[in-house]
Amino acid sequence: MGLSNDRVLDFPSLRLPKLSGGAVRYVSYDCIKYFEPKTDRLLKDNLQIPEALFMLFDTIVALDHFRSTLSIVTHMKLPKDPSDDLQPAYDEAYEILRKTLDIIYQPETPLPTQILGEKSESEQQYSSNVGRKGYEKFVTELKKYIVKGDIIQAVPSQRFRRSTKLHPFNIYRTLRTLNPLSYVFFLSCADFYIVGASPECLMKTEGYALLPSDSRFGYSPAEARSRPRIVNHAITATIHRGKNAAEDDRLAAELLASKKDRAEYVMLVDLARNNVNRVCHATTIIVDQLMRIDGFSHVQQITSEVSGVLRPECTRWDALCSIFPAGVVSGAPKIRAMELIYDLEQEKRGIYAGAARWFGYDIVRTEDSSSDDKVFVDEGPMGTCIAIRTMLVKDGVAYMQAGGGIVHDSNTTDEWMETMNKLSANLRCVSSRRDTSGMG
Repeated sequence: MGLSNDRVLDFPSLRLPKLSGGAVRYVSYDCIKYFEPKTDRLLKDNLQIPEALFMLFDTIVALDHFRSTLSIVTHMKLPKDPSDDLQPAYDEAYEILRKTLDIIYQPETPLPTQILGEKSESEQQYSSNVGRKGYEKFVTELKKYIVKGDIIQAVPSQRFRRSTKLHPFNIYRTLRTLNPLSYVFFLSCADFYIVGASPECLMKTEGYALLPSDSRFGYSPAEARSRPRIVNHAITATIHRGKNAAEDDRLAAELLASKKDRAEYVMLVDLARNNVNRVCHATTIIVDQLMRIDGFSHVQQITSEVSGVLRPECTRWDALCSIFPAGVVSGAPKIRAMELIYDLEQEKRGIYAGAARWFGYDIVRTEDSSSDDKVFVDEGPMGTCIAIRTMLVKDGVAYMQAGGGIVHDSNTTDEWMETMNKLSANLRCVSSRRDTSGMG
């Protein structure tokens, strides 16, 4: 998928951040109807937000927390006519860098004003759109379809709402401290905000690799030259954190020993392999990680990683469509599970279980040869995370949603408690009265 007709030249020596320009966006779970029409339903739209939102950026400020460095990147737009003078384009790009640097060098950047007083009664309460009994009924109903053989697993959810006077950016700053996961993000979207700390990559590109150019596979050496490596993560099976390392180890062993959780996990790894196989060369597909326990701020989960090299006839957009939405937030078989979820929930999920993502511009590369330089256009980088542990803040209300994988021997009480464990960090952030003015 190209971003308009813009492409950027590759300069490896500059060591630019992966995203040096391109699109930042979210896509809601409900966009699945455009890929899989069978899932289309007439649903309540209680949140009233766009199904997708795209923001294009030519200038990026990248802060490397590990190296404590900051980079400002902008793109010099070349004239269409090669004979035109380049100086005006250079001057324009230089001015953008200068103005951006002036903003960064301001002696003090004002943070959102935050009044820390007593909580109102509404701020002390949160409510579920279905309640405990409603969620447990979801579990019971889905187990009936599992017994009938319609599905193997499905992932229902419940949404909580809580009034808050906290500024959304301060919620983000607190969340980043309390729940520092792999994908922490803040999106300001006109009249609403999306704040998330997701542990799970939906799909990303990670370098480039060669495809086999053997004639049996039908690829010429040029086609097999360099293709993006597609990586898909799967995280499932949840247990709470212990009070210390020894208790963490005991709980992790308990999770790995659970036949229910292992069966659910193996099924989702197999689903990930099938999704990657739809767009990647079969001989390149690898399960890079299997049955690894990862600890997060409030829970421990089993994780895996599956990767493959993208086929020449497929794009990174094709790869995303083959995986979206993730099996860990829908179920298996995926289409039937999503139909049943919508029939039970009866309303749009919005950002929950969708994706937050970025797409970089396609990259123009050159390769030296004995006679001349060869020019290639490669798919640009991309990264997407599943929008879980994510909040929508709109009109003074924070909305957050969580679900769990339901299988044949799921316990209704345990499944409800799993959703509460997953939401605990977000609920703490919204109810926090901490003064965030001194937080980084």
